[in-house]
Parts: sequence; C-alpha cells; structure tokens
Amino acid sequence: MINHKKTAFLLLFFIFFSFIFLNCQNKKTKKEEKTLNQQIDSVKIKWSEVKKNTIDMILSEIGRRYRWNGCLLVEENGKILLNRCYGTTDRYKRDLDNILTTQKAFHIGAVAQIFTAAAIDVLLQKNKINLEDSLSKYFRKTKYKNLKIKHLLNHTSGLPDYQTYFLNNSKDLNTYATNRNVIDWIIASSPNVRFEPETDFEYSPTNYVLLARIVELVGQKLWIDFVKDDVCKGLTINQLYLPFLSEKKPIFCVDAFYLDRKKNFDDHFLQYIYGAEGLWASLDDLHHFEKFYTEDFFLEDKKDDYFAPFVLNNGKIVPFAKGWHIKQDEKLLFQTGKWLGFQTGIWWWKEQKTKIILLTNDNSTIFLDTKLMIENILKGKRYKIPF
Repeated sequence: MINHKKTAFLLLFFIFFSFIFLNCQNKKTKKEEKTLNQQIDSVKIKWSEVKKNTIDMILSEIGRRYRWNGCLLVEENGKILLNRCYGTTDRYKRDLDNILTTQKAFHIGAVAQIFTAAAIDVLLQKNKINLEDSLSKYFRKTKYKNLKIKHLLNHTSGLPDYQTYFLNNSKDLNTYATNRNVIDWIIASSPNVRFEPETDFEYSPTNYVLLARIVELVGQKLWIDFVKDDVCKGLTINQLYLPFLSEKKPIFCVDAFYLDRKKNFDDHFLQYIYGAEGLWASLDDLHHFEKFYTEDFFLEDKKDDYFAPFVLNNGKIVPFAKGWHIKQDEKLLFQTGKWLGFQTGIWWWKEQKTKIILLTNDNSTIFLDTKLMIENILKGKRYKIPF
C-alpha cells in the first residue's frame, strides 16, 4: 500500500535539494561568466592600449620628420582612444609659443556643410521650413521653379559648381568674391542645370551657399550666428570662426604652409564664401559637434532614419545625406575638406561608435594614407606606414 505522505515528503525533499543544487550551479556559472567577461574586458583594454600607442608612436615619428603637422582624434566603441596634436601652428621653429593644441582652429573646407545641414534641420524641427519648399519661395526672381530645399541638401539639384565658374571667368577679379556674388550668378544669370532635379547626383558647393542664405532669411541672423546660437547651443564648441573682409584672423587660428616650410599659403579671392566651405573649427569643436546628432535634440523615433539616403526617380540611391557622404556597405558617414594647405576629414562609423578626425595645415601628401593606416590598425589589419 502506497504511503502518500511519505511520497509527498520525498518529492518535496527532492525538489528542495534540486533547487539548492541548481541555484549553487547557477551562482557558479554566473561567477564564471563574470570572471570570463572581466578577462575579456581586460584583453580589450590592453589591445586598445596597443593600438593607441602604435598610432601615437608612428605619428610622432612622422611628425618629427616633418611629414605630418596636425591634430588627430580616434574614438573606439564610444571611448576616446587618442586625442592630441603633432607639430606647430605655423611654419617656424617649434617652441611653446606655437605648439599645436586641440583648441586651435583650422579651415575645415567642405566639412562646413555638416553645420549648414544641421542649421537646416533646426529650422525643419521648428517647422519654419519644409524640404518640399521651392527655391522660388526664398529667391523670388529665380527661374528654377522646380528646385526644392531637399535637392540642395542632397546635391541632386543639377546646379553648376560656382568654384569652377568663378575660377574660369574671374581670374582678373580685383576683390574677394562673396556669397552675394554666387547668389547673383545663380539668380540673375540662371546658368543651365547639368541635369533635371532628382534625376542624378553631382556634388556642387553652390547648393550649400544657397542653403546658407535660406538659413539667414528664415533665421533672421547671419549664418555663423545661427550656427553658434541655434545649432551649437548647449554644445562645448568655442573656436568656430568665420572670416569677414578686412578682419584680422584670431590668434587661435593656425597658419597653413607648404610641406617644405619655406612659405605660407597666400589668400584666395574665394575664401570668404561660406555655407559650403569657409568655416574654421578646432579638433575639440568637431568632436563635440557629434552630440548634435546623438543627444536630446532629436526625437527617439527619428534618430534611426536621420541619415536615410535620398532615392532618385530612377531608384538609384544617393550616397549623400545631411552634409555627409555615405558608404552603406561600411555603414560609414564621412566628410572631407581641402583648402589652401588645410586638409580635414571626419570618418564616423555611427553604429560602432568609432570615429577618426584628422586636421592638417601643411598641405600633407599623406593625408588619406594616414587615415587608412589608422583605420587598419583599429580593425587589426595589416597597415602601411606612410613615410
């Protein structure tokens, strides 16, 4: 005859000790997992230090040989790996008076477009403009009735490049060109578009000069003031500078010089045109500007598609969005600029929280080779030292 009380007691006894055993095993497993994770983290930290020291050692040696003069920031997995400068603010002998720091401002060339695009986005967020707005809404005399803000923003307008036109037709100009000259050329002369809007993609800085003017018309202040007051509000950005005619360059701006250091670069009659270029910024400024894309300014449901690429009428994807070039296969955003001895580049693997920023002022011939070397070191690949 089955003793139900005894069976129940044995069953409860078995369950209790099974629970105790499994709980002990679980604690042991968690402890082992914690130990393993700590070991993995320790290896990652040591590996990051190896990469940091490798990059720093190579650039220090290249700089010592006068083959590299500039600033560098490397961020990996959301953490700063390396943030320093190599060389001097001008071509003269190195000393404490002219040593480069991360607060020194460089001319950033076309990288200025990310600031113009951000200004447009601020106006969009405030519902003061619309991507579908026609160019004629802001420039009443324009003949380009079917051009829209979105076409300017993504370089799908077909408008010709003002730099090519001015260099070919204004060589004897005795004064500096301004944004007004570019706008007058586009609105008054109405040069032929290279293709119909939204049918092709072609990079043209003219688009961003017009966008800068739209920012001024709608924001009711100068482009640089809108960028500082409305776009960079709350960000740790201190060295943004836009030169104006007859204005002395601030002491925090560096000189650009030839690699042989025998003379500085001369000025240029297009250097006061802004929106597409023209802006000066420091390494710290460019690094902190990333917060514009990652903090509270954007609603959570819009962050993921902020850099969604533009699609043409024929279904072709445009490799450009919001002031950034896009490499979809690498999930990479990047922008580079070059102007009178200055070279600037930002490469941002947004999902991996990895970033490379380079600023040089010596007309570097190894600029892109240096970026490739740093990228390969970060990825654990074979790399070539660009001596």
